[in-house]
Amino acid sequence: NQNRSIPTPFVDLPLGATEDRVLGSIDFSSTLKNGGKPIFSPGLLASANRGILYIDEVNLLSAHLVDVILDAAAMGVNTVQREGMTKVHPAKFMLIGTMNPEEGELRP
Repeated sequence: NQNRSIPTPFVDLPLGATEDRVLGSIDFSSTLKNGGKPIFSPGLLASANRGILYIDEVNLLSAHLVDVILDAAAMGVNTVQREGMTKVHPAKFMLIGTMNPEEGELRP
């Protein structure tokens, strides 16, 4: 029985990331090429599955994005609802966040 190494993803969440970039969205180009059948484009939470999601300046993220990320981290899944389509995928990751307290408080 051989041991095999599985790479651990390390995802750095950009400060200006949009909700679609974090959660995932419909890939409209692929959807049109596929005759209108919605094609899901995974976001950063899917990329971080089985790995680490790093957020620098976590106190500068919008409250909504923080809530969505914390919900996914707590549940281990991410549910995306777009244009009548629902996609659920694993989102089991370790969350690491840093902040500069001089740039704002971390909300409760």
